[in-house]
Amino acid sequence: MSKRRRIKIIKLFFKYLCIIFIFFAITGCSSEKNQNVQKINIYETENYYGKKENTLVVIENKEIINFFVKVINNAKWVQGLVGRGKDPDYIIEIGKDSYLFWTDDIKAVMAKEEDNGTIFSLSNSSTKKVNEIIRQYLNPLN
Repeated sequence: MSKRRRIKIIKLFFKYLCIIFIFFAITGCSSEKNQNVQKINIYETENYYGKKENTLVVIENKEIINFFVKVINNAKWVQGLVGRGKDPDYIIEIGKDSYLFWTDDIKAVMAKEEDNGTIFSLSNSSTKKVNEIIRQYLNPLN
């Protein structure tokens, strides 16, 4: 086999290797965390870590669960230092993870409970739907 042919085969091998690597990287990254969640627990908060009594709402609707998983996976990291100026509005438990949610009619942000110094911003459409779901499920309690 000529040297030129060997180089061509090696280049082709690495090209296919890169394609395979990219394929697995894309499919691995797109598999969503918490995709086998059976329920979501939502609590109103009293203070930074305190759950308000008698406010637990359990959601087992698969469409809503999938929406929350998607929201969490697509939230955008907010750069900068985060202060604790305002207590979170809700604690949402999804699978083994707990998230703190701050929300109003315009914008919502969230943080993992164990890493609350890093916040993530929700899109406007996600903010609107999160608010709708929370109002729908929590209003009967108020």
